[in-house]
Amino acid sequence: MFELYFLFIYLPRRIRRIAREKGESAFLWWLLTVGVWLGVETVIAFVVGITHVVGVELWGWSADEYKVGFVGFGYFFALICGALAGSFVVSRLHKTPAKEKWKDSLD
Repeated sequence: MFELYFLFIYLPRRIRRIAREKGESAFLWWLLTVGVWLGVETVIAFVVGITHVVGVELWGWSADEYKVGFVGFGYFFALICGALAGSFVVSRLHKTPAKEKWKDSLD
């Protein structure tokens, strides 16, 4: 629920407001933000999954992933890192200089 609220309600509103001020496409910045957020989560989930498989095979961890706190911590860590990555993209949008409008530059 946390993730859905931020990806589909909070961030689009924030990005739309900032992109309008900067003369940028809000939709493209939102797609970039979602892509970065989900990409970071996917990479971390993959690393956690591989580490869990190695832990089961080499270190004798329980094969039941719900008994291993590492997997739960990994999901929480992936969520936080994804949110930070999305916030970084919004921060980059905020720092971008505003584009001049074409009509205004002719005057």
